Amino acid sequence: MSRIKDAATALASGVTAGHAPRTIGAAMHTAMTDSDRAYASAITEATRAVTAGAADGYRRTGVALGRWQTEPDGNVCAVCDANSATGPVPIGHPYPSGDAGPPAHPRCRCAVLPA
Repeated sequence: MSRIKDAATALASGVTAGHAPRTIGAAMHTAMTDSDRAYASAITEATRAVTAGAADGYRRTGVALGRWQTEPDGNVCAVCDANSATGPVPIGHPYPSGDAGPPAHPRCRCAVLPA
């Protein structure tokens, strides 16, 4: 929803300032694209931080194996699906994607849980 608000703000600002339609359109496109990138970065980096914290906690408490957990919403990519299908992996070791834990890609919503 914030992308729509950002685009609306760019439109209103451009009209108020008397900018040409092409300039307003470019500003609206930038507002929507930048918001989308910011959202993707936030999801990805939050996942990375949670994964690092969880791995540290697992090591400190003696959890030896983890399993890649995908979101149960059917909106899972092939990379994460393959990681999940692998089963338990030693904490810190790579899954089929080559990643020791999420994120495997931008907007990854997965987690490693104790096995």
